[in-house]
Amino acid sequence: FPTAQFRERFEATAFDPNNADKDLLVLLMETYAEIRGIPLASIVRWVEKTPANRRFIPQILERFPQTKFLITIRDPRAILAAQIALEKTRRTREFSVYYCVSHWLQAAQLALRAERKEISGVVIRYEDLVTDPAPPMQRVCDFLEISFDRNVVLTPTKAGKFWPGNSATEREFTGVSGERAGSWKNELSVDEIGWVEWHCRELMPLFGYAPRSSRRSLLHHWARPIRQEHPKQYFKSRYY
Repeated sequence: FPTAQFRERFEATAFDPNNADKDLLVLLMETYAEIRGIPLASIVRWVEKTPANRRFIPQILERFPQTKFLITIRDPRAILAAQIALEKTRRTREFSVYYCVSHWLQAAQLALRAERKEISGVVIRYEDLVTDPAPPMQRVCDFLEISFDRNVVLTPTKAGKFWPGNSATEREFTGVSGERAGSWKNELSVDEIGWVEWHCRELMPLFGYAPRSSRRSLLHHWARPIRQEHPKQYFKSRYY
């Protein structure tokens, strides 16, 4: 993809006085389509998958009232295990256990809003998706009002080529795999599991995730450091 050309053309478009009243995201997508040679009339939907979008639902709906939200929920203990594994390879020294649980709680609240029909959304559990992708993807296709083509929908691709996934453990897969769905049970310590459940236990059962820790022991788990957590992040997370 010609990144430099795209950046130059988008900047020129964004600062063109004739586009002063147009939404920047619209200009971005139109520029992208132009670079790729895609006629605007042929575009039915945009798909934008940045997870942090969940923090801007009112702004998104204000600009794009027909937005449909696809919400994937995963066991928060598995998310912590994945983030610990990711920090082992990236070594950013910025790993925060607080963000693991706060992001999950935001996603869970958004999923509940979708289930209450407060927003137009469909909720898919990660564990269901990787165990048997067909039924969840059928639900997604029905929700988006698009045809369910098994050869397309069930084959992970990136830019039209097979995609082996973005595993935190740097594994490459030959297809959709449920291998990582329950691996947290053998990877997390009792304190790490307890730390997650201290914050998420109220909402976890609503999505089929049963807490393991008793309420009585949770404060003890909360005080223990988490692997890959540096002192600065430890104190920030406990403060938050």
